[in-house]
Amino acid sequence: MIKKLELWDFGTFHQKEVTFSSGLNLFYGPNEGGKSHIRDFILAMLYGFSKDSTKSRLYSKAYDHYLPNQGLAFGGAMEVQVGQDHYRIERNFLKERESCYFFNKTRKEDLSENPSLFKYSRIPQPGVYLYGMNQDHFLELYSLGSLRGKGPEALSEEIRTLMDNLQATGAYKYSIKKALALLEEKEAALGTLRAKKSPLGQLEDQIQDLKKEAQDFYSYKNRRFALMAAEEDLATRARQLEEEIGSLEEDKRRREEDWEKDQERGDFSDFLKMRDRLQDYQRQRTLLEEDLSRLEAETKGTPSLEGRRTRRKILVFTALGLALANFAFFRIRDGVTGLPILVSLALLGALGIFLGGQKKGEDLPEPRDLYARLDQVFMEEEKDLEAFFKAHKVLLKGKIGRDGLRDYLLSGAFMEVLEGPDLGELQDLDQALGDLREAYYQLDKKRVTYSHHLEEAEKNFMAAKRAKDQVEDLSRQREDLLHKKRLIEKARDLLEGLAYRESKGVFEDFLGDFQAIFKEMSNSTYRLGAFGKLEDLYFLSPEGGRLRLDQLSQGTLDQVYLALRLALVRLDKKEEAPLILDDSLVYFDQDRLAGFLKSLAQWPRQVFLFSAQAREKEILDEAGLAYRQVQIK
Repeated sequence: MIKKLELWDFGTFHQKEVTFSSGLNLFYGPNEGGKSHIRDFILAMLYGFSKDSTKSRLYSKAYDHYLPNQGLAFGGAMEVQVGQDHYRIERNFLKERESCYFFNKTRKEDLSENPSLFKYSRIPQPGVYLYGMNQDHFLELYSLGSLRGKGPEALSEEIRTLMDNLQATGAYKYSIKKALALLEEKEAALGTLRAKKSPLGQLEDQIQDLKKEAQDFYSYKNRRFALMAAEEDLATRARQLEEEIGSLEEDKRRREEDWEKDQERGDFSDFLKMRDRLQDYQRQRTLLEEDLSRLEAETKGTPSLEGRRTRRKILVFTALGLALANFAFFRIRDGVTGLPILVSLALLGALGIFLGGQKKGEDLPEPRDLYARLDQVFMEEEKDLEAFFKAHKVLLKGKIGRDGLRDYLLSGAFMEVLEGPDLGELQDLDQALGDLREAYYQLDKKRVTYSHHLEEAEKNFMAAKRAKDQVEDLSRQREDLLHKKRLIEKARDLLEGLAYRESKGVFEDFLGDFQAIFKEMSNSTYRLGAFGKLEDLYFLSPEGGRLRLDQLSQGTLDQVYLALRLALVRLDKKEEAPLILDDSLVYFDQDRLAGFLKSLAQWPRQVFLFSAQAREKEILDEAGLAYRQVQIK
């Protein structure tokens, strides 16, 4: 039961409060008096300005309609009782600051994030939690508007449809007839394999045509693989020939370049110059060896050079001593005369002649000096040979090693090597290169032929593959369509088998409620007649005549329709949900309206009755029926 509404800023309402009773609540007033505001505020508090969508927040057109011109609190509050629990809902509808506070006051439990609020929409819907139904269900069954827009034919058809659905399925929403008609339509749209213009027939024709193109797929595939393998073998052999040709060409080029480099480095002149240096070294060694032999012969049986020098020193000092002694003797005895001077000079002259002979013997070199010079000559010769070998190693072509290079140069054998590259080897290389190039040319021609064959095989293979793939794809499509046909057939069998089977008890309960409500509403003027099939539905008039639905007056049809809707509400068994009737009794005459209000006032649920006329209030007051006239404060 909805107990109270607080409209903060909603449409033209600003800081208004409305309270309700548990039974019939009458909203009476002229048009534009705010009745629609109250009705739509109730819906907005329960379900928001939402459209059912769990992917995005979708707003209904009513949002813009009720967006207030003044005030920032576009929203309000509602207090609801369900069973023994009391709830409070507070909402701010502004999109930029939208919020929904949902609180169980009895249990002191915040339910604002309860998953059931977001079961059908990303905008929270407390009505789902409170009444166990989504917005569409509530609007279809518990909110009934004016019947002015529905003529007799439309009302009659809607009544038949609702009753037929209930009789067939036990639910007013579901129509087996429509479901079967839809299945038949879908099945006809699929067609058959023999119907050339139907989707199935067209697929079948395409598959058969493509199968002819795809039948050689595997033979083309095998030929293509064989040609690819052969082409790969030829490519491998071609690479091998290219490597062999490249290797021979490199060998030939290297030999010719080596010769050219050696020619540029000096040809015979380098070899001749080196030979002259070796001959000069040879002459130096010969002279030194001769000096050694002569020295050994001259000094044979003579003292050594050091001994000779020692003797000479002794003689010099002896001669000098004698000369000085002679001079002193005669000087003391006779004074200085010419004879002592002459004698001293004679001794000194003899000493000089002797010393001169001794000095000449000392001019001969020592043997160790000669041996040192021989070693130096040998080292210089080896150094020059090493440098020459490194510089002309390529030209020598490995025919002469380092050890035999000296004799090789002195003998003049190098003249044969320097005549040029081996013409026989070059001719052999040219012949081998020619043979390889010819083999490569023949191989390349064969590769071109195989390439053409492979290209043709590739085209045939790809065409057959495309046809094969299309056959597989179309076959899957055909199988999908055939599967749909099988599902349609199974669904039709199930619907035909279930129809009128499980719904019998539900329909009987509904008919009982419908007849009771209709009897009260019509003051027992009209009664529902017995019928076997829905097509035979009729009503008994006060005079006892049988009237079909299309023979009833607009007022009686309104009563039938309202009785049917109220019976559906009872069948839904959601006693806590309020019933909203907005100008639904316009076509009722005074007697019918009195009967309906009498029945409505006794309902064990909350009812909101909106009317722009005063007669509902007058009838209720005259009959003394309990109700609450709602006033907006």
